[in-house]
Amino acid sequence: QLLKEPGSFKTLQAPEASQPGVSISCVPERPFIYEPAEIVVKLEGAPSGAGITLYEDAIAAPNKLAKPNGPLSAGQANISWTPRESRAYELFVVVTSAEKVIAVAVYNVESARRLVVIDEAHDNSGKGYFEDMKVDLYNRGLTAVSNTSKISSAMLANARVLVISQYPLSSPGIETAEIAAIRDFVNSGGGLLLIGTCDFKGASNPAALNRILEQVGSNMRVNDDEILDPTNNSGGQKWVVFSHIFDRRVVPAEIMASLLASGASIVNSAMKPVTAADKTIIPLASGDDDTYNVDADGAGDAVIYPAGTPIVMDAAEIMPSGGKIALFGSQHFGSAVYQFTGQHQTPLYNYNVISWLSRQAKNGVEELSNEITSMSSGAASEKHSAVTSKTAVIGATIRADEFFSNIEKEFDPSSTKLEAELDSLIKHVKADKTPAAETAAVIKKVLDRVRYGAVQDTQLMNRIKLKIAILEDHYQKLIK
Repeated sequence: QLLKEPGSFKTLQAPEASQPGVSISCVPERPFIYEPAEIVVKLEGAPSGAGITLYEDAIAAPNKLAKPNGPLSAGQANISWTPRESRAYELFVVVTSAEKVIAVAVYNVESARRLVVIDEAHDNSGKGYFEDMKVDLYNRGLTAVSNTSKISSAMLANARVLVISQYPLSSPGIETAEIAAIRDFVNSGGGLLLIGTCDFKGASNPAALNRILEQVGSNMRVNDDEILDPTNNSGGQKWVVFSHIFDRRVVPAEIMASLLASGASIVNSAMKPVTAADKTIIPLASGDDDTYNVDADGAGDAVIYPAGTPIVMDAAEIMPSGGKIALFGSQHFGSAVYQFTGQHQTPLYNYNVISWLSRQAKNGVEELSNEITSMSSGAASEKHSAVTSKTAVIGATIRADEFFSNIEKEFDPSSTKLEAELDSLIKHVKADKTPAAETAAVIKKVLDRVRYGAVQDTQLMNRIKLKIAILEDHYQKLIK
């Protein structure tokens, strides 16, 4: 007998049976707490009909986790596993045949928590009031820590999300070098959460956050206004708004209301109300038919949403790199928000947005091409506007640079995808309004890779001959 529980495992007698080879891996290699991972088990030399069972920390009935998600396929089994603690685990794979144990393998894996860094080094609004949010995020599987030094690439090395609340433009505001580190962080797939506030009594400073948004190439900006709602509010206080309209791509259905008090609205990079035409902007939370905004400080610098246009209160965006940005118009992270939740689920709302930010998106050539096509169309319509937004031009230029590098990086010349990838690229270059030299450089590199990848496949080369000709023709026009 190998071991005992209430019952026993029986092994085959040696030397009649040979032990199968067992290899184990985990996807991802280092899983995150509360997030499903996949244990991949590969067997060599196992008899037909062999079974696999996964145990956590000990081979005992209470520790049995799961069996494979289906029968063995080509000697491989995939088993779903979700770590419930951030620690080192010892996983046991028990292989059985005819109710007898024929192999036991051990796999050591350590689960981790995604790291959220909250900036409190720049005289940020709400400094010192993030503790309840930190505790709540920890209980949901994330680790949140405060930053009290200058923002740098080294400081962000292990972070998945950076949180920055409104700060003064004057010292100790965020410096140019720090903004460069933030841009590199987002371009490397990191998540960025910026938090503004309303302009009541001149309390807001939207230029501070808008400078960051501009320099990372975002299409979002925070407005210099205040959002009010005469019906969906707390105790008749029109500025303490309950939002109940959410984008379910990010905010799950279990969240019915969030408390967004003393908030500013979100506008696009042209400093105009966000509408359905702003295809890259995700309206996380919006007002309903009687929500409105005002220029509370009377400075004449608010963008007023027209009647009938839903006011965007919080928004988000996926960048070309797969990094993500969320922009909150109000500071819904203090103790009152986390301790009095009878009418709203704001803590869960905050967690879901931050958790979404912590996971890098995957943008292929098709997604990148579709987005830059819509941006180019928008830019064309903007030419007819009487007012040109300088910040929109700067942000779009920075964003276009990221499109070029990511389209080239994501282009897949493998024969199974080549035709679709070329179609997406052609769609992009036909609509592109960005500098000719940069577009030409991308086309040339893609053509070189296509020719190299398809040179030995005559049938494939015949099928894509016309597509290559279209790209070559466009390339020649650009370099003239």
